[in-house]
Amino acid sequence: MLRIATRGSDLALAQARRIQQRLSEAGKAAELLVIKTRGDVALDLQLSENLHKGLFTSEVEAAVGEGRADLAVHSLKDMPTAVEASCSEPIVIERVAPEDVLLVAPGAVIDGNVLPVRIAGRVGTSAARRTAMLTAWRPDLEVVPIRGNVPTRVQKLLDGDVDAIILARAGLHRLQLNLHPLRVFILKPEIWLPAPGQGAIAVQTRLEDRELQEVLGRLSNPVQAQAVALERQALAFSEGGCHVPFGALAERAEEGDWQLRVGQSVAGAWRTNVALGAIDGLAKRAFQGLAEGQSLEPHSLWRLLDDPL
Repeated sequence: MLRIATRGSDLALAQARRIQQRLSEAGKAAELLVIKTRGDVALDLQLSENLHKGLFTSEVEAAVGEGRADLAVHSLKDMPTAVEASCSEPIVIERVAPEDVLLVAPGAVIDGNVLPVRIAGRVGTSAARRTAMLTAWRPDLEVVPIRGNVPTRVQKLLDGDVDAIILARAGLHRLQLNLHPLRVFILKPEIWLPAPGQGAIAVQTRLEDRELQEVLGRLSNPVQAQAVALERQALAFSEGGCHVPFGALAERAEEGDWQLRVGQSVAGAWRTNVALGAIDGLAKRAFQGLAEGQSLEPHSLWRLLDDPL
């Protein structure tokens, strides 16, 4: 029986069970091995100030490299662009809903603003990327560092610790949480760029385990895998890990071309660039264009969620 290494959060377990299900459908039985990472233990760390690459993945990778597990399951956005030498490159199994969502307490909602949060409201996030965009586009808001798993952060909002929080839509989709009575807004991903690889579940095996890699490769979605590969290539050019203020979104365009949007915080402004064309060299062109990219002043970053999570 295969052993799947995973973090122990509700979301990590939901993702690991999804891979367990996909493997079962392919005729491979598997069990879960729960691993604690530094990111899970040190909840007092502020992610924007602790940019250690692999904060949520190193120990899970190590379980595979040391032979305690056959494969590791990760949220791809948590993975550094350079992987553990004894492990394979990440294999993307599936991606859903790459965009961020804004959850707002009913009494803190205002319409007709860049973000539908009351003036001088308190918004919970520990992500450098989200903080950078909030600071650039709603400088009146107070950014409140908030850690913990997804249900914990939602509960802090329900308890009134903050007026709003920003989360990845994919996590809410996979957990199917009851968000009543919160208001849920989609943050437009073409402007409010997600983290590279956000919404994607990735797996790793031992480097030499070609047989398991072939099984997992047959479960992978090739278009989604190419999209997140482009996003992570752009991230690699920034020489940053998953906790730097950098966003990217790749989409298949017409006639086989790709569109890659990238964004980065530069001197307090959120600067963006869009590159269109063939895949080869696209990530480099998109990143290099940031030097002369636009500093956007959007009129609206959101739309009301009109379909189920």
